[in-house]
Amino acid sequence: MRGSVLNWRFDLVRQKMFFLNDPVTHNLTQQVIRSFGGGELLVSSLREIEAAQTADDVWQLAVAALDAVGADFVTYITIAADYSSPFLRTVTPQLYAHYDVANDPFLQHCCASYDITCTGVEYLADYPYLPKEAKGFIKQAAEIGFRSGLGIPVRLVGGLRFGGMNIGTRLARPEFEATVLPRAEEFRLFALVLHRRLEELEQPTSNICPVMAVPPVPALSELSPREREIVWLISKGLSRKEIARSCKLSPHTVADYTQAAYRKLSVRNRVEVARLVMGL
Repeated sequence: MRGSVLNWRFDLVRQKMFFLNDPVTHNLTQQVIRSFGGGELLVSSLREIEAAQTADDVWQLAVAALDAVGADFVTYITIAADYSSPFLRTVTPQLYAHYDVANDPFLQHCCASYDITCTGVEYLADYPYLPKEAKGFIKQAAEIGFRSGLGIPVRLVGGLRFGGMNIGTRLARPEFEATVLPRAEEFRLFALVLHRRLEELEQPTSNICPVMAVPPVPALSELSPREREIVWLISKGLSRKEIARSCKLSPHTVADYTQAAYRKLSVRNRVEVARLVMGL
């Protein structure tokens, strides 16, 4: 994937991986090298988002970071499990002036699984089942420039709310698929971190369990939710300290989960974990 959002120690990883000469590892190395074509801005912004102390600051940092990489339209929505009490942050409030947030097509049609959905009028023909009202909303968004985007569901395991982000661009479909879609996992992790920080700051006394919604990875199915979370973050390049901070755990606890997961997966190091998660 191009533009990985995580702060992989790239030079070190590249050196270590080139010392391994098997074809699979070489292909993985090339994939990692290609992934670093432009993710630095989002990497820096994640550090700032983690350090921000108010929800407003987190949101402003997120919008600025996404704008810097060409995402002009940003909407974050969460809602209770029964579709009550919607919470909305968006750069396009005019779209919701006469439209019920709970009926947003993203909530209604993109959150049944953790798959990332291509959104916007450029993809409207791909979803003929959408009701007339939803199609009208998407066309209205196109009138202000939102033509293509990524609908990214996020959920904190144990939480009472669900939802995610719809990150939009002005790009036509061919350009979007050439430049943005290959970076979908970069944006997914960005959305996960943003979601967790907003949940922490908006609902500091809630009983939300700080476990990220890890995308389904068949190879990790035997792991516990916490082990899956940590292994997925390892595969994306986070250090033990970064994982500890992100998951609200001690580095020692992260090490314990890592060792348990490695035993279950029969892997020995980060390279093998990355190969397993990438399906190589």
